[in-house]
Amino acid sequence: MKNMRKLLIALLLLVPAMSASAFRFDFDNRVLIGSGNEKLTMGINKNDDDFLIFNYTFAIVNGPFGFSSYLNAFTDRASNLRHDELIVAASWTFVPYENGSIRFRIRPTAGIDIDGDLGLSAVQAFYDDIRRQEFSDLPYVDETTVRPYADLMVEGAYVLAKHLRLGVDISPQYWETFRFNIGAFVNWKRSGYRLGWDGNWSLRTTLDFGILRFEHYKQLGGTIGFGTITIDVLSPLREVTWQNSDAYVNLGIQVISDFEFITQQAVIRLNDWSAITYISRYTSGFPKQDKESTGVRIQRNHSNMSLGYLVWLPSFWAFTPFVELDGGLARWQIDFLYNNNFSHRETLDPLNTAFAQLRIGASLIPEGFLKFDGSTIKLAASIDLNWYFSSDRITEYVKQDTYHKDDYVFKAFQPSVYIGLHVGLDLY
Repeated sequence: MKNMRKLLIALLLLVPAMSASAFRFDFDNRVLIGSGNEKLTMGINKNDDDFLIFNYTFAIVNGPFGFSSYLNAFTDRASNLRHDELIVAASWTFVPYENGSIRFRIRPTAGIDIDGDLGLSAVQAFYDDIRRQEFSDLPYVDETTVRPYADLMVEGAYVLAKHLRLGVDISPQYWETFRFNIGAFVNWKRSGYRLGWDGNWSLRTTLDFGILRFEHYKQLGGTIGFGTITIDVLSPLREVTWQNSDAYVNLGIQVISDFEFITQQAVIRLNDWSAITYISRYTSGFPKQDKESTGVRIQRNHSNMSLGYLVWLPSFWAFTPFVELDGGLARWQIDFLYNNNFSHRETLDPLNTAFAQLRIGASLIPEGFLKFDGSTIKLAASIDLNWYFSSDRITEYVKQDTYHKDDYVFKAFQPSVYIGLHVGLDLY
């Protein structure tokens, strides 16, 4: 095990260093560093399992050369085991044909996959303690293995309009076993969607703003779903193309009652003073409780989705106040996972209730003061006055998770504070 960890450290230090030594800077190159887990969904899905506990990502794009490394920590309730994974791979992209409307690309990739006990359970325990969440004390798999990782991606794309590209890709792959991936995608600049099949259908969503990149993977019809956020550390060195914001994306944290939500918002600008908004808020967790006496592990999934109308008020120094009114649906769902067989899951019928909210807040940095690539970044904060209809039904439903006391009451009126990142996008 000590030799395996020495190999892990050597790979993490040596391969990026070799990649950096060959690095030649131009405005298309990227160095991406980030992390993610199953809670980062951008409102795309309900997570059914704490499959990906956390992830660390490091990637380099240098012209046709690519290097990527992923350090992942997994818990698998189907096998009742945990395992860590390190993937280190390099690729080279060839473009045999491109005429402005049609492009073909070929990208071979080769690397290694180390899977087993890499010691990440200690990191998870630290995170869970901070979040006051129950630690997934599953045992590790029996052995650590080193396997080759290789694929050959062949892609064809057609430019339908400026910045809009449609295409298909095919990729035979060896990773644990031989796999075959086929997919269809649509991209706007570097953002887009890919519907793929490798024995299971999956949907991959990519929102790439240059300095910030969000990616979400969802196995359709399955329990696996997770997201990652990466930062391009070379972005401040590139030419800025942002001139004005056609839309915004917000990502932040807020607590409503005792539920900590990751809040995501898309803002579609109508004119200089108003916008249409879509908000999704999501929380999932396994609250700490006495499993020995209850004989069951509880998972809580709660989400809010709403549409609304936003009005920007006149700016004052670095502040741009706004008022926003939203209405939508709150969804509550509780799953029971039994200790004698963690793959046995009992899911209660979800409870759907209406809610409305009034947001009063301000962005805290002037528009265009911090700009990178085709985006500008601000901070935003607001006081959100939330009203949940049928709060008595919510109270009775939520109390079934045994985390709440018998006298717990979910109040209809729930004020909260939101703090988040506000990214303006120049889409054209």
